[in-house]
Amino acid sequence: MFFFNPGLNNLELRQIKTSNTISARVVEQLRCMNARTNVTLASFPEIESSTDGEKADSSDPVRKIFTDFYYDAEIGNDKLHSVPGITIDNLLKYRARLSAVSATGEEQGVLISIVDQYTRMIVLHHLANTIIHKTLVAKTQVGYWRDVKSSTRAKLVYGVQSLPYRTYCVVSNVFAEVAAASNSLWSVRRLYNLIIEAFGNVLGKTVDGFSGNFIIQNSKLKFFKVPLGALNEEIKEKIEGLNTLLDDYYRDLGLILNNITEDSNIVSQILTSCGSDIGCQLESIKKLEKDNSKIYQYAPPSFFARYWPILLLLVNYGPSTTVNIWKNRFEIAEWFKLNFFDTVVGFWNNWIVKPIGDMLSILRNDNTMTIASKESLQSDLDSLERMVEEFMKDNHVQVSPEEVHAAVSKGDLTMMMSQYENEIRTPYKSIIKGLLIRSMLIQVQKTKVDGGIAINGIDKLLKLQQLLFGVLSISPSLFILWQGNKALNNKSSLQADLESKRIDCLRSLNQIEKLVNREQTEDKLIGDGKLFVEIINLTLLARSIIPTKLRSEFHHDLNELAMASSDENLSSTKGMINRIWNMYSPYFRR
Repeated sequence: MFFFNPGLNNLELRQIKTSNTISARVVEQLRCMNARTNVTLASFPEIESSTDGEKADSSDPVRKIFTDFYYDAEIGNDKLHSVPGITIDNLLKYRARLSAVSATGEEQGVLISIVDQYTRMIVLHHLANTIIHKTLVAKTQVGYWRDVKSSTRAKLVYGVQSLPYRTYCVVSNVFAEVAAASNSLWSVRRLYNLIIEAFGNVLGKTVDGFSGNFIIQNSKLKFFKVPLGALNEEIKEKIEGLNTLLDDYYRDLGLILNNITEDSNIVSQILTSCGSDIGCQLESIKKLEKDNSKIYQYAPPSFFARYWPILLLLVNYGPSTTVNIWKNRFEIAEWFKLNFFDTVVGFWNNWIVKPIGDMLSILRNDNTMTIASKESLQSDLDSLERMVEEFMKDNHVQVSPEEVHAAVSKGDLTMMMSQYENEIRTPYKSIIKGLLIRSMLIQVQKTKVDGGIAINGIDKLLKLQQLLFGVLSISPSLFILWQGNKALNNKSSLQADLESKRIDCLRSLNQIEKLVNREQTEDKLIGDGKLFVEIINLTLLARSIIPTKLRSEFHHDLNELAMASSDENLSSTKGMINRIWNMYSPYFRR
């Protein structure tokens, strides 16, 4: 939708105008006309040579006009895929050129007849596109007013938006009544009484209009329900007026859809004031494109009407606020730096980067975070192993170095303890010889090694705890970042909008099935027009739902359904609607 004017954007309108059932049928007719025209031109060699690229005879203005029209209308294109893009203004120029010449022979009469046939077909396409545009705008407005009518809050907002206009209308009516009641005012008091009386009459008419409403009349909040009731009645009148307007558009579209032929006079039936005059038809279509009086009559509030409270506040407080902001710009910048920039940077450095760095240091087995190093423990083990080995040699105990290494690695000093037990029996003698003291020093070294092993185990436990505490310390920060990212990339509104579109697609499919099965007793032309517009509406709604790879097939199936329905081929239409339900409804029910 446009920000200033709710409705369809130009891209959507261009796609609709070039990819609907009427356009497809017009292209089909133009292909047949191209084939037939080229056969006709073959019987006039001079004309065929000019259309094949040779310079047209400037002495024959009819042939020159036809040559220009031949290329603009793509008459030589046997594989035409879209309606030639000749605008209304260009067609009017061709009509002006043709009106300035006259046919003096059979050849010129044939050329003018061909130009007229193609012009009528292209005029029909322009008329259909104009009606399609107005129909879609009116249908969009109906949806807008229905949404407003279904919500009390939306009605209150609409009441505030339209308050200035309503006030103007009330004041205008009051002064009109005052002017009608007194042609000559002889006193100020008389004028005052007339104004009060007129206000009372206007407000009384508004309240009396709801005196027959049982709900309002018997409500304890009657005073508050009167404005809502007035808004409700106004919105209801707008919807009814739009539906009446839509029925006229539906009938015209149904008439076009069922009468797209080369010799059709359908344009003269819709534009009754022109008859068969092509120039008048072109002028009428041009005026119809610009005439939005009926649409504006029921249009939603304009941009200024919707946002007048905000604009009023901006006008009232905007200049002074802007001046104050400029005067205190440095203090404001400092406040933002302190409360936002510095806070964010401090949070990032102290609660994200630093904890992550500590965790990586733990995972890398950083020695700066250990109680005792592995090299210190290994040197104590090697020293104990040498001490035991030399002690056993000095006491003439035959033990291999491998056995000593294996025993010391396991913390088993049994081979030495037997010797120590013997030395304890003669402590004084062993002390004098130094054997007992040596044994005790070896056991002290053994105790030191055991302590180192214990400290190494404690160090491993502490590292595990550090990793755990690091994860716990960074978890709140990561949670805050995740929530912030979720808030910045919040797609809940998009999901809600997508869900709403899916519901609208299902509703549109259901309406299409009803129209195809002729469940509603109404004029066939109106029914065909409704089906045509409903298919366009479903095409628009499904753009963001149907996958891109299936979109062309989806459009083809819908256009094929519209063609079969207008031909009243019920057996094929039921099969098509079932195929559409089976193929595409899963995308609308996710």
